[in-house]
Amino acid sequence: SLAKAATQLQQAVALDWLTEHERNTTDAAVQAAINATKNFFFYGIQPSKGLDELDQVLIRKMELMDQCGDPKLFTLTWDEISPALLCGVRVVLANTSEVGVFYQKVGEVGVTSMIPVEEG
Repeated sequence: SLAKAATQLQQAVALDWLTEHERNTTDAAVQAAINATKNFFFYGIQPSKGLDELDQVLIRKMELMDQCGDPKLFTLTWDEISPALLCGVRVVLANTSEVGVFYQKVGEVGVTSMIPVEEG
């Protein structure tokens, strides 16, 4: 859950358990959240009020997931992965800049889904 993830981040930052990769992540939204958490727990500097950049990315990911289709369509069989499931996995794995690109594309006129349409 989101609450457990937030608690884990809090404990990891407070105990300096982040790996070298996590300290040097290239995703700006994640790095900003880690820095804000460190500043709060180490120096007492409160983060700005309202949604931060990471919150905005997660909200956009939720909206993009809606474009992938009904969760009932997220299926995996012995011989096929559904396009909806592939779409969902792509959204989940997207970094901040990719989410921005996908989000703009879905907002364009005529783009109604994240699932590519096969032309035939």
